[in-house]
Amino acid sequence: MSALAARVAAFLVAPAFPAAGEAAGDRDDHDGRDLAAALPPIAGDRDAQARAAGRAASTPPSAQITLLGGGGAAGPLAVDVARAVATRERRRVAVTAVWGGPAPAAPRGPAIARAERLAVELAALPVLSAGAVTAGGTGIVVVLPADPSSAVAALGDVRAAAGGDASLVLVVGAPRPAALDRVLADQDVIALVLPADAVAGLEALAVEALGALAPGAAVVTVAVPGTALPRPLRHRPLVRRIVDALDGPDA
Repeated sequence: MSALAARVAAFLVAPAFPAAGEAAGDRDDHDGRDLAAALPPIAGDRDAQARAAGRAASTPPSAQITLLGGGGAAGPLAVDVARAVATRERRRVAVTAVWGGPAPAAPRGPAIARAERLAVELAALPVLSAGAVTAGGTGIVVVLPADPSSAVAALGDVRAAAGGDASLVLVVGAPRPAALDRVLADQDVIALVLPADAVAGLEALAVEALGALAPGAAVVTVAVPGTALPRPLRHRPLVRRIVDALDGPDA
């Protein structure tokens, strides 16, 4: 791949596309609340850390999936992917970690007890800022620090705290810094979330670049259709394509 092609592909991997706006149906589906503000902090709670360590030791880790794409479309899709992975792996909670771009809302409604407990543990992590954790239903959304190195450290802490209780999906909604490359290298699936009007030919360059960066990952591309369709109809086939990639190319 030429240097110019590589630069173009790298831009497409995490494009800074202008936001297309949120569909009315999306707003109805989500109404998460800030657990850090609603519940007292438990920073330094060794019992919570011990519980997280015990869960991680007793349950296999969740599949590692990252969605790349700007404009706000990747975040809500990642929330739905996390929920689908949780169902597939028989986990009760679905965590979405967000770096860059607008953060999606947590699922609507009060958090179930297990999600609420985990959200409190996550909100107490020193590396996360106030208001970084929201929860609703079975879902939790965590906004990672803007500094790339801090984001990588925070992601590790979130994964450790989630242990075997939750699935965890990462969404990168801004041009990817080099610090995140080592995270992508360990993923099981990397999904490029493209706009419907993506430039022809750049998709293949982006897939090639990611394949070289993360040779063990399945790289898939999805394009989110227009907001005229309700969110479940827009996302269902895309979620299935991303999750099915965990089973290999012949799935």
